[in-house]
Amino acid sequence: MLSSKLSSDVILFDPSLIQSCLRFYSLAVNVLLRYLNIEDIKDLKSLAIKNIETKWNTLPEYFVEDIAELLLFYTQYFPNALQDPSCEDLSLFVNIILCNGTNLIKNPYLVAKFVELFFTSCPMVQPKANYFNNLLVYQRFDGKDLVSSLMKFYSDVERTGASSEFYDKFQIRYHISVIFKFLWEIPLYQLAFIHESNQGKQFVRFINMIINDATFLLDESLESLKRIHEIQNLIENKAEWSKMNQEARSQRESQLVQDERQCRSYLTLATETVEMFSYITKHIQKPFLIDEIVDKLAAMLNFNLYQLCGPRCINLKVKNPKEYNFEPKRLLDMLTAIYLNLSNHERFAEALANDERSYKKELFIDAIKRMSNANIKSQIEIEKFKSLSERVKVIVEQKSQIDVDIDNAPDEFKDPLMDSVMIDPVRLPTSNKIMERSIIVRHLLNSNFDPFNRMPLTEDKLESETELKKQIHEWIRANVKNGEMYLKRKLKQNEIEIEQSHQN
Repeated sequence: MLSSKLSSDVILFDPSLIQSCLRFYSLAVNVLLRYLNIEDIKDLKSLAIKNIETKWNTLPEYFVEDIAELLLFYTQYFPNALQDPSCEDLSLFVNIILCNGTNLIKNPYLVAKFVELFFTSCPMVQPKANYFNNLLVYQRFDGKDLVSSLMKFYSDVERTGASSEFYDKFQIRYHISVIFKFLWEIPLYQLAFIHESNQGKQFVRFINMIINDATFLLDESLESLKRIHEIQNLIENKAEWSKMNQEARSQRESQLVQDERQCRSYLTLATETVEMFSYITKHIQKPFLIDEIVDKLAAMLNFNLYQLCGPRCINLKVKNPKEYNFEPKRLLDMLTAIYLNLSNHERFAEALANDERSYKKELFIDAIKRMSNANIKSQIEIEKFKSLSERVKVIVEQKSQIDVDIDNAPDEFKDPLMDSVMIDPVRLPTSNKIMERSIIVRHLLNSNFDPFNRMPLTEDKLESETELKKQIHEWIRANVKNGEMYLKRKLKQNEIEIEQSHQN
């Protein structure tokens, strides 16, 4: 077997063969680009292709895939080979693919292969590929197209069409996360990130995907750690372990192996995702504070802070935590960095206070103690975190008073199903009942029937109760502390809920 490998190495790493292959594919790239009406690659003004010719779509995928496979192979196993002059055209072609993504190549797995190529060339992955990586990074463009396209692809791989798409997306996103961490250190690309954050919905969608990933990956990782902790303790307890029959012990050992493998994989991905949050929020805050994002982000942060600092964090203690890529101090450092990066914004403090599932003032006190004892943060940062904690505590107290005031509202102001005060009341013509718009819209998306008499009903038939709405708003302003602020928040929240219901 060794002799076979050495024989293949002699052929595959033969300098003349490598040079011939690279020059052949350099010519192939120039031919392929003519199908995009690019006659000379050196005259290219932008990496983003505006009008993709129909004739490009007639080309077989393997024309492009072969180029990715060749470059990926030599990047991994013989990166010095990629110092040939022909690699300039090849690297430009790679960037064209990356800057256009699935707009240019419909198969997301083929685009992912080019993402993997860029990932593999990064210094933290393959330091010897520095020459080729520099070609990819320091070409004559401003980086905006690359950052924008990779963010879009990060979101797009949520659906690939394959049966394994749920797991595939994490590997692809891990590669993009590492690329982003590398690019963030380059001022030109950091400006590209900031520029993209001001462009609207695509960046918001990207943030939403990061929150979803961080929530899932951290939850799965920490639950795996708890099971590992439980089984390790059971094995150490000789008396209890010996009482179990062979089948039960085998099942536990099998579960341990499975949890260790899953934990190792998910924690690597989770750590990279949380780190991306921490460095992006240091310079970009505004998109994280919009109503569609901020409450979801606050809930994710509070829940994971509770996991790391709450009363049950002892259940995360395992033997050799580094074996599972579990670094609790580093994870706490990154999570609290996100809190600190957004701490100057009152909307973020409100979102933390709105999280009724995980927020407790004791949680922040415990987190401060751990940061101080473990020297995770400087004294200035700890004081800043304390200040945030106090502001959140005050908001929670104010919110409690608002809840008490709201509970005293007349019954005719309350939704008959949820018993909550209506903000945007509508009449159901089929039953003549009045309900909160956001509540009935959610119901109608699941069932096109009036909930009171089961008569057919659609959203467009709902009748606004303008006079009642005016009365409710006046009552809130007169009887609820900070009533105007409460109204604005609830109206915006209802608007988001209705929009999300339509999207689902």
